Formats: sequence, C-alpha cells, structure tokens
Amino acid sequence: MKTRTRVLAAAAALVLPIALATQTASAGASTFPINPSPNPVTQGGTLTVSGNVCPNDGGTITVTISIADLSVTDAAATVTGSTYTLDIPIAANAPIGSHGITGLCVSNSGQFPGSATFSISAAPTTTAAATTTTGGTLAETGTGGSSTMLAVFALVAVLLGGGLVLVAHRARRHV
Repeated sequence: MKTRTRVLAAAAALVLPIALATQTASAGASTFPINPSPNPVTQGGTLTVSGNVCPNDGGTITVTISIADLSVTDAAATVTGSTYTLDIPIAANAPIGSHGITGLCVSNSGQFPGSATFSISAAPTTTAAATTTTGGTLAETGTGGSSTMLAVFALVAVLLGGGLVLVAHRARRHV
C-alpha cells in the first residue's frame, strides 16, 4: 500500500507542473479576433474593424487598434457587451496593397493581442461620357430672340408702308 501511495504521489508531482505549464502557455498565447470589413477596402472608403472582446472577469475592457503604415496608432474601439467595433477612414491616397492590423484587448483577465491583414484597392475612376446632338435646331425660348426681333421689324415695316400709302393717297386727292 505504501508503494502504491508513493507511486501516485510521484506521478502527481510529475503531471501537475506539466499541466500548470500547459495552462499558463495557453493563456499567454490567447488572442482576440480582429475582423476587417470590407476586405478589400477602396481608397477613400471606410474600414470597419470588429470582433469579440477578450475574456473578462468583470470590469472595463479596452480595445485599441493600430495600422502602422497608415499612421493609425492605438485607436480606441467602441465596446458593447461582448463585441467591439471601430470605423477607420482610409485616405484617398492610401497605398494600394496588403496592410497589417494589430490590436490589444485589455481586461481584468489580462492583455490579449490580436492581428489581421486587409487590402486596399484603387478607388474606382469615373469618366464623363461625351454627348453629341446631331441635326435639327433648338427652339428659342425667352424674349429678345432673333425671331422676336424679326416680327417687330416686320410690324414696323407694315405700319410705315401703310402710312406712306395713306400720305400718298391724300396727296393725290388734294392736287
């Protein structure tokens, strides 16, 4: 019986430190998720970073996000319940290609790093289509157009002509 107890004690002495070391290594290696969306994001667009927060034994949770090559440093995310979200405007001249995101979730349970990658694509270019009109004349609108002036000129000519005829007719009568 003493031998059995000694063997169990020796086994426990060997297994317990290994189990504790494995648990500590797992806890230190925990990360929290960083989900960039849309991926890819276009130049001049908005990247939304979101995910579940790190484990917490109660208290405040802080999530910060950094994108080194875009000069985003420790931007504070909004934490709601067990999730976080952060909208990051992407400059219109941001470099196209793959970029890394790092984050840190801090709670009463510890500090948990996270990382992800996302891509920036070129902003769509728009070109105005040329429109052409062929044939026909456009109708004139408004006042002072050439057709209005022509009508006024014709009216004046008719009145003057009528006046000259009347004067000539009277002059013949009096002769």
